[in-house]
Amino acid sequence: MRNNESQHDRTQQSPDVNGDVQSTPSVSNPRKSLCNSPQSRSRQHSERNSPIGGSNSHNISNQEDEATTAQPRTTRGKTSLAEMSKRRKYGDSKPVLAVTPNKNVVGLKSTEFSLAIGMWVSQRENIPLNIILFKEAPTKYVDRVVQLARDNYTFKDDNDFTTEELRHRIRLRYNGFRSTLSKHFRFNCGNDYDRALLNPPEDITNQEDWEFLCKHFSSDEFQKRSAQARKARSAQVLPHSNGPKSFSQTLHDRVLNGEPIDPVTMFEVTHEFKKCKDTTKCDEIK
Repeated sequence: MRNNESQHDRTQQSPDVNGDVQSTPSVSNPRKSLCNSPQSRSRQHSERNSPIGGSNSHNISNQEDEATTAQPRTTRGKTSLAEMSKRRKYGDSKPVLAVTPNKNVVGLKSTEFSLAIGMWVSQRENIPLNIILFKEAPTKYVDRVVQLARDNYTFKDDNDFTTEELRHRIRLRYNGFRSTLSKHFRFNCGNDYDRALLNPPEDITNQEDWEFLCKHFSSDEFQKRSAQARKARSAQVLPHSNGPKSFSQTLHDRVLNGEPIDPVTMFEVTHEFKKCKDTTKCDEIK
């Protein structure tokens, strides 16, 4: 009797097309990532026995309920931009953006625009990954992303100045995406070439692209530049960051809301004083 119960413990109940319950072997995923992923999840399994009596009835035992324990998100999920997709699907009017004289994009959907650029440059059909520097990307690929921006947004005074700013934004977002990939190589895979090859990031859909990047990230030249950049960042007293908004967009929003925009106030709202490494120095800066 115990042997029969043990055999049922290794099965999972699932209904067939006629509504009858059938026992199918539960299959566990044998694949384990070699990288120390920050998004690890723990799973809790519970089993219930619910026998149904009667001479003509079947004994249904050990229905397995799988519950995933909620974990706090440590990284941002993939950008889907559902609202932008919905506008295109239903033919809604495109949001209006403006490029300021100091080369910043402002408007109600400026943050969405920045996320959209980041999403487009991470797609290999738009800009290839098998290049060392952005300037090596063929012009036709960059022009494709520029056209995607114009297909989804309306720019006031759209001219050559706007085109150059769009190209500038595309370059920044592409370099940021490459930086994210290099962090995966360094932190999640321990700067190990062979280990990284087996564990490409979710954003990489082509293994040859990832192999090219792994060779680049493990090269002596890249490692030297990376060490110099880390040293320069560690010397910064006050983190210079404004979150997802640009400085011009923050200024634009505060003007619309009637909030103060004097230099001291703007400096305080656009710098992360809470992350200041030297509180005495930060008080002097304030």
